[in-house]
Amino acid sequence: MKHMVVIIVLSLLVFGVTPICSGAGPGEECATQFGGKCRTVCASNERSMQGAFLDCTEEEKCCVPGKTSAKHLKRVAGQVTAIDRGEKSITLEGITIMADEGMLSNIKEGDRVTVDYYSRGVHRAIFILREVK
Repeated sequence: MKHMVVIIVLSLLVFGVTPICSGAGPGEECATQFGGKCRTVCASNERSMQGAFLDCTEEEKCCVPGKTSAKHLKRVAGQVTAIDRGEKSITLEGITIMADEGMLSNIKEGDRVTVDYYSRGVHRAIFILREVK
């Protein structure tokens, strides 16, 4: 009987407390469990699920279809007047917008772009489309 109590206590400790303390879910996967896709930036018709996912890298978010604050999205088009790769920002039409490195990788000053962004304290790009000449 003593051994049975020890086994139960150890089982509870290993299977009950450890996952809670680590903050990890039971192996969540973005694609199979939530029908999402791993992306560095979610599209305007997607929202980001919170948490760590087995099938997404550390830099990626789990983007799932659904309502976003699309009514709060803004769009600006124009010529890029400045890029600050250290601050990860782009400036056009007098507006400085924060963006991920991946978005800025193919953009240079003088390019014409269209940027979808939202504002919550700072302007943050959701999507940058470079116009091809």
